[in-house]
Amino acid sequence: MTWRDYQETVAEFFRELGCEAAVDSRVDGARASHKVDVLVRFRRFGLEHSWVIECKDWRTSIPKEKVLALKGVVDDVGADRGILLAESGFQPGARQAASRTNIALRTLAELRELAQGDLLVGLLAKMERRVAELQERCSGLRTTERYDEGTLVSTPRPGIDAAGYLSNFGCLSFLDMGLKQARLGRFPVLIGVRSSPREAEIFASDLQDLLEKAGQILDEVEQWVEVQELAVQGNAG
Repeated sequence: MTWRDYQETVAEFFRELGCEAAVDSRVDGARASHKVDVLVRFRRFGLEHSWVIECKDWRTSIPKEKVLALKGVVDDVGADRGILLAESGFQPGARQAASRTNIALRTLAELRELAQGDLLVGLLAKMERRVAELQERCSGLRTTERYDEGTLVSTPRPGIDAAGYLSNFGCLSFLDMGLKQARLGRFPVLIGVRSSPREAEIFASDLQDLLEKAGQILDEVEQWVEVQELAVQGNAG
């Protein structure tokens, strides 16, 4: 990938972890203004944190001078940590200069491996939000009427596939319960039931398996919801 692609990939990685990540940020320090490849901000333990990420798409290993330069920027802008990312490796002097400091030397693959657990948990949170959003959209496909005192009856809007509504809303309910169980680490978890063959149950063996299978289920539900929303709009017109 190009250096610009490398920057954007790094920024997206931190966004997947729930951080704010801006490319080519201009940051004012105590002594100078600095252009930062990727500026990462996040809130943890009630405190704001900021990391300065330097991306080096080099063919040769990174020398000590680049570590010292990043250390100077981190200190000047008051960042909590600096990370120097390079796929070409680091010279011994660079590793020594970063030792016992708030500067980390990594490849992007190493960073992904170290953050794998946090990354999966962040993706789980995104999936929970996606389930909630689809449940909200499904609610918009039905009407609720009061028949007797204290009795409310919900029915799909005109033009809505009633059987599909029950099936897809049920899928979201199953998945919602499965995600809650996953939060507690109770694997394998039941996340759905196939309509065929023979109402086969869908289990996820671990968090990675859950994200893959749940993603497929949500894609199918979202496609169905989009079709039904267009049907509602057509009837309204």
